[in-house]
Amino acid sequence: MEKHVKVLGVLYILFGALGSLGALVVNLIFVRFLDQRVIPLPDEFYGIVRMVSIMVFLFLLLIAAVGIIGGIGLLKRQEWARILVLITGFINLINIPFGTVLGVYTIWVLMKDETVRLFEAAPDLPAVAEGGTVAARPRDYRLPGLVWIAAGVAFAVCAALAVGLTRGAERALTVGIWGVIPLAVGVAFFLYGMTVRREQAGPTDAPGSGRRMGGLSILWVVALSLLASSAWAYTHEEVFQRTVPASGITKISVRNTNVYFGDISLQPWDRTEIRIEAKKKANHSFKETAEKYVRKIEIAVEQKEDALEVRTVLPEHKGDWDWVESFFSLDWVFEGRAKGVNVSYEISVPRKMDADLNTTNGSVKIGALEGRMDLRTKNGDLTVEGVKGEVDGRTTNGSITLTRLEGGCNGKTTHGNVKAELLTFGASGCRLGATNGYIHITLPADVRADLEAFTTHGSITCELPISLENETGKRSKVGDRMEGKINGGGLPLDLRTTNGDIRIAKGEGRAGQGPSVPAPPLGKENGGKLLRVQVWEEGNKKISISVPLSTAHEILRALPVPARELMGEKGVDVERLIKAILSHPKPGKLIEVQDEDSRVEIAIE
Repeated sequence: MEKHVKVLGVLYILFGALGSLGALVVNLIFVRFLDQRVIPLPDEFYGIVRMVSIMVFLFLLLIAAVGIIGGIGLLKRQEWARILVLITGFINLINIPFGTVLGVYTIWVLMKDETVRLFEAAPDLPAVAEGGTVAARPRDYRLPGLVWIAAGVAFAVCAALAVGLTRGAERALTVGIWGVIPLAVGVAFFLYGMTVRREQAGPTDAPGSGRRMGGLSILWVVALSLLASSAWAYTHEEVFQRTVPASGITKISVRNTNVYFGDISLQPWDRTEIRIEAKKKANHSFKETAEKYVRKIEIAVEQKEDALEVRTVLPEHKGDWDWVESFFSLDWVFEGRAKGVNVSYEISVPRKMDADLNTTNGSVKIGALEGRMDLRTKNGDLTVEGVKGEVDGRTTNGSITLTRLEGGCNGKTTHGNVKAELLTFGASGCRLGATNGYIHITLPADVRADLEAFTTHGSITCELPISLENETGKRSKVGDRMEGKINGGGLPLDLRTTNGDIRIAKGEGRAGQGPSVPAPPLGKENGGKLLRVQVWEEGNKKISISVPLSTAHEILRALPVPARELMGEKGVDVERLIKAILSHPKPGKLIEVQDEDSRVEIAIE
């Protein structure tokens, strides 16, 4: 069984070495996973999650250390190593498939009576002859220990001098701390050799061996802990502020891409100026590098015609010694911490302002502005509250929340929920989409819309009156799609998700006339065409519209519900009428319907 014991020892040493490498790779993947925010989490949780990842990293290294130390002990036929590896073998049984095979082999080898007798003999320990002389001299571990110590000291001194003379004392300390690894191993070997020599004249069972190898394990873990702590990054922060007159500016554009974290907050105020505040942060293993990097982050502010453009400009990080820093400070492992850049914006603008915002790994928040909002982010939430105007929003991993919106909306998220509350419907309707998340939208009670809702896995519920399959009233459906006309139909309402429910709730307010539509200068007085719509009903109710033909389809879409219902009763399909207007008909009466109680007349003049 001696050959099997040696094979088993080599296997555990190899598995321990591979485990150390695996722990390093897992930590690399885990840290990059967090820095890219694949799963959106609140910022306050990221520090805790990072600490947990370091603890997992050290735990995996500890397991690898147990394997290597146990393998060495087996080669030396130490009884404590047999017990340690035997326990590890039982644990490995649940690690299918390779761990199970190794565990079965371990139990088969180490549980044999022949193996037990082999370890009791312990030939590698000093044997005492009958005359009291030492029959066999153990291996002297002091020389390799001194070699390891010398190598660690030499590396630490040379690396520290090489980096310190060119890059500063702090960098020298961070690079030189790598010398702790060979230094710790050398001290462990040296102490082990000294203990063995003192026990040469002692009993053959060498009761102090377990304590010696336990000390070696502790020293190794301490060394690796120091190594991990050397990669912990320093964070530096600076604040950029600028105020720009708002005269002649109707739109603000912000580009905050290629950063690890980048929130944007755009809020209205009553001043006639634009205030920009940007918080710049950078993480690096070296303090002076983080400070220098932050100073090089530029916030570019430029006015182009009626638009104010704000951009985050990141510096190029190059240098003759950057490869030294990148390797010895573990930048290649903790890439997010070494190169992480956080630029967040808080911007105040006049209430009437269009916005075009684009960021990476951050949220976008908009206050009660009046204008068109184009919003883009990756790995962040979109929050819009009290905006009067069209909103177009896209996010990859995050939710979309629209509160008290007066206008149309177009929003889509890949992994997140969509919540929308509309006070008015706008002139273009509403389109909301999600891949993995629900869609909840609240609309005024008298809103008119052409509904098209679709979900693959989920239910569809509409609390508003809807004409669906020749029925009117509340409808609820599980899966597939729902199509119909809400309150007689009107602007498009398109809701789509893959995994999630769709709910259309009834709000407290009323849609009313919808937003006003500005008429273009083209009119009858200068050769243009006019559309005249007149609806009479007994009881002194009269609706009369005379607008340029170029905007007639928008006016018809905004007709009050009573007028649309009356026209429908008279056989007038508003949607078909809109299509006829868009085809540019010739002047003349399009529709004229009259009975005893009411009259509808539509003509182009």
